[in-house]
Amino acid sequence: MNDDLATLLRKRKQLKEEQEVRKIEMQKYCPMEIKKFYGRLEDWLSDLIEENMILTSYEDIKVDGQKLGVYYAMRFKIKAKLF
Repeated sequence: MNDDLATLLRKRKQLKEEQEVRKIEMQKYCPMEIKKFYGRLEDWLSDLIEENMILTSYEDIKVDGQKLGVYYAMRFKIKAKLF
């Protein structure tokens, strides 16, 4: 029985370590994917941006996700120009 408990605890420890590695990878991956998405948005809106009909900007934000913990990303802001 002692061996079963030790095996269970080792597996739990290994699983927790693997989850932490995945969490760190996702914390790096998410901001990169967000940036790619914003790039596609800017491409899609490029005509309006060039015609100065809209303005775009970014704001650095801190994200506190339940599963990923805290990481930093950018918020994409769009403002329509009023004439």
